[in-house]
Amino acid sequence: AVVSTQSTGETLKKVLDSRSEDIQQCLKDRFLCEHEKLLNFDWKANLVLESNLISNLNEPSVTLSFDVKHHDTVTVECNEEELYYLIQELEKAKLEAQSMLT
Repeated sequence: AVVSTQSTGETLKKVLDSRSEDIQQCLKDRFLCEHEKLLNFDWKANLVLESNLISNLNEPSVTLSFDVKHHDTVTVECNEEELYYLIQELEKAKLEAQSMLT
């Protein structure tokens, strides 16, 4: 028996339409499981009093250490402006990840 391409396509579309929610959930679960996850983090506040170029610096900074699944610890040192930027970017990433789950 010869099956037409059109009827095969229509059948495939019906199956995909009827299972679209299951397919989407499966893809989301697989995507989230395969990617790196934050396991732990640590922070340390610093105050740089002076440098070899400036004798009275008094600049606060923070050191952040992230333990990420499947990777070595990632350490970042940033000043106040960079810290606020990092927080904004992480909040954007959180919203994007949440939108993928719905």
